[in-house]
Amino acid sequence: MNVLLTFGHDLNRGDPTCLGLNQWNPIAEPVSILKLNHNRRGTNNRYVLPEFLSAFTGSDQSFASIKRWLRICSTDHPECCMNSRHFKPTRLLDLGTRDADEIRLVAGSTTGHAPYAALSYCWGTVPQLKLTSKNHSELERGIPFESLSRVAQDATTVCRAMSVRYLWIDAICIMQGSDGDFHQEAARMEGVYSSALFTICAGASADTTQPFLSHRDPLWWTECRLVDEKGESLGYMCANYCDRDNDVPGKFNLDSRGWCFQELFLSPRSIYFGPKGVHWICREGTVCDRYPGFERLGGVKNHWSLDRDSPKQLYKRVVSLGHDISEPETNLELCTVWKDIRADYSLKQLSYQSDKLLALAGVASILQRRFNVRASFGLWLEVLHQELLWIVQPTTSGNKGTRRLDIAPSWSWANLDNCEIGSLVGYDPDTGHRLLDFILATIISLPPVDGFAIPLQESGYKHNISIRLVGRITACVQRKSELCPKDYPSRPTQQSCNYYADTVLEVKDLYCFLVKRVLRVVVDSASGENPNRGQIEDKCLVLTSISGSDHRFRRVGVYYERSSWYRYDGGAPSFHPYMFHGEQEEQEIEII
Repeated sequence: MNVLLTFGHDLNRGDPTCLGLNQWNPIAEPVSILKLNHNRRGTNNRYVLPEFLSAFTGSDQSFASIKRWLRICSTDHPECCMNSRHFKPTRLLDLGTRDADEIRLVAGSTTGHAPYAALSYCWGTVPQLKLTSKNHSELERGIPFESLSRVAQDATTVCRAMSVRYLWIDAICIMQGSDGDFHQEAARMEGVYSSALFTICAGASADTTQPFLSHRDPLWWTECRLVDEKGESLGYMCANYCDRDNDVPGKFNLDSRGWCFQELFLSPRSIYFGPKGVHWICREGTVCDRYPGFERLGGVKNHWSLDRDSPKQLYKRVVSLGHDISEPETNLELCTVWKDIRADYSLKQLSYQSDKLLALAGVASILQRRFNVRASFGLWLEVLHQELLWIVQPTTSGNKGTRRLDIAPSWSWANLDNCEIGSLVGYDPDTGHRLLDFILATIISLPPVDGFAIPLQESGYKHNISIRLVGRITACVQRKSELCPKDYPSRPTQQSCNYYADTVLEVKDLYCFLVKRVLRVVVDSASGENPNRGQIEDKCLVLTSISGSDHRFRRVGVYYERSSWYRYDGGAPSFHPYMFHGEQEEQEIEII
């Protein structure tokens, strides 16, 4: 089948007037011809269009592909089948066994071993059907299909086409309102999503009024070439939306939402329904209806979901960790993968900042159970020295986050919004040096354990929950973007110093508190270890004093310094750090 379309170039817009082309250059002729080829071709061509690719993402052909992917994944992907917990959500929607059956809200415990699907979607601000204490009995008696939101209707259609009888939708399966059970159920999100047969991701829907089963423009998924009036090809092809487009998983509005991060992280299988096609993303592969074969093409090669720091790959890194964090290697791996989880999650948007930790509770519960660790305001207490050294990642625009001290203490990253949270974990050199010694500040008292599965209180008062430490502290000043000792303004050239401010606000009465000092010896690949030369690293909290107190502080940033040391005639290492250049006495401080 050949389809001919005629079109021209709009010089006022400077972009394609026809969707589907990677580039469009001005052409001398006023009209050219785009030829769409829908012909059966050899399977050795990586860019071959599948013989049956429907323009509707909710077609029988689409569901046939999804069923095939599910069958392959359930049979050949052990990492996608590793959840052995017989978990059932508190409530599920019973969709019946026929399209005509009425939908009912049922207790999850009554569904036996039958599988269920979960839904991941954007709520938006529009009204939708919700479970409340007032309509609970009514929803148990029956829910008319027409009363569901358009997103919920499409999710029901998907489940029925896949012969999955039960569906979990948070708005209807969690009781909403002040007398509801949202906070209790939010603590169960790990079980809900990790135990679902698959999660339906409404990528094409900005809110619940927009259906995600859609009719796509054929120019986005059909091979095409541009020919001139003589029939000679100009060599243009249709863009391949699977891995080269901006309207794919990882770039949907859904992927920018904080709650959806852990839904993708926890789900063994996620089915994205976008405006241009269907993607299958599981823990062992990614395919779409443009690249439909796990085995023939190996799935989509250059896709966000295969990146080391994508949610499903982060999950695989977590479950591959050892169990003993007293081992230095496991300890470092835990801190590193948590740093990457937090960095990705911190860029997501939340309607309520009080959900900052709650929306990550399902992810955190895996770490808590695996390592038997405790948390306070988003920091793991068993590795608190490293956890205190989180940083706000610099941006090219210089923008910093906004701070809410009524949400969390200053030492917690949870009080910041609209910024990427990084860490000094990973700044340690992994080649060319061997650890010689390290010094840590002494932790005198820990903050209370609160975990993740509770909302942060938006109470309007500043938190006084504190951490008490003993260590070296020195006064400092900020000069432009640099931090300098108050009594030692000129910096030697051999030092590498970085100041990571939490916000853009200029702060006076600054102090640097030494959390960790690390000494390393140089190891040369040719001559081996050099005992007379090494490197010293200082990792510090930057604090501001609280008025009326000489030992109470709030955090405003992190300072990192790296310099060299030398040993002469077999003596002690000689080094000249910039910030802590003297012999400051240790002091007890309190950070709130």
